[in-house]
Amino acid sequence: ADPVPVAGRNHELAALHPTVTELVHPSAGHGLPLTHPGWCRDLVATLR
Repeated sequence: ADPVPVAGRNHELAALHPTVTELVHPSAGHGLPLTHPGWCRDLVATLR
């Protein structure tokens, strides 16, 4: 497991800012986007 340095920060940001969406890759850690480039590319493509 790759813990988030500040647990819950992602939830707080998503709750405070309507333009922030919280998405979690099921097996990725802090190496994103290098470890899962296709997943990141496809995600960015959906935001355009």
